[in-house]
Amino acid sequence: MTDAGGEPKHSGRALAALRGLLAAGLERPDGRLPSEPTLEKRLGFSRQALRRALEVLEAEGLVWRNRADALFVNLPERRDAPLSPVGGILEARLRLEPELAALAALRARPEDLRLMRLCARREKAAGDLDARELWDGALHRLIAVAAANPGLLAAFEALAAARAGDAWRGALEAADWRQVSGLHGVGDHETLIDAIAGGDPEAAAAAMRAHLLTVAERAAALVEGRAR
Repeated sequence: MTDAGGEPKHSGRALAALRGLLAAGLERPDGRLPSEPTLEKRLGFSRQALRRALEVLEAEGLVWRNRADALFVNLPERRDAPLSPVGGILEARLRLEPELAALAALRARPEDLRLMRLCARREKAAGDLDARELWDGALHRLIAVAAANPGLLAAFEALAAARAGDAWRGALEAADWRQVSGLHGVGDHETLIDAIAGGDPEAAAAAMRAHLLTVAERAAALVEGRAR
């Protein structure tokens, strides 16, 4: 796969394919990867594209070559997470969702706003953790959809999947979240939706940030057993 000038094409796609192979554990028990000709045939990319991609993986420390030029996988170094599962998800949400709210303020349609207010009402009326989580997640997803940015929506969906996982729910259920009133900051949602409806991206981002900071503070208190 080269262009008219003989330059390799699709090196980025070759890199993505190689990352997929590493994630799938394609190496032998000794960590050795298939040879370059084998990878070329299996993946369908030119040798030049594969070599460029492999150079990136070597620079990242994910693969290495011995003196015979054979490729081996490096076992990733274990890094202890500085935050709990709940704290890590909330940290990521604080980086992402204010930007989504700002874009939603610029792009939300009347129907988007109607559905946001519906979810906020349903969450406010919810009487248990499961229902609150359900409607809170639905509201935040509507904001992400209203932002109309596929890349940011994909990032949001990844966080939503983590939030639905056992680590998040288990930590909060163990902390007896059901007994805490207003943990989701239901009142914050009304302020947030009003800012989006007003078409003010700065106010919407600030409202989302304030809301998530409140949730993070309350969640930390619960997980640490300090909730009242």
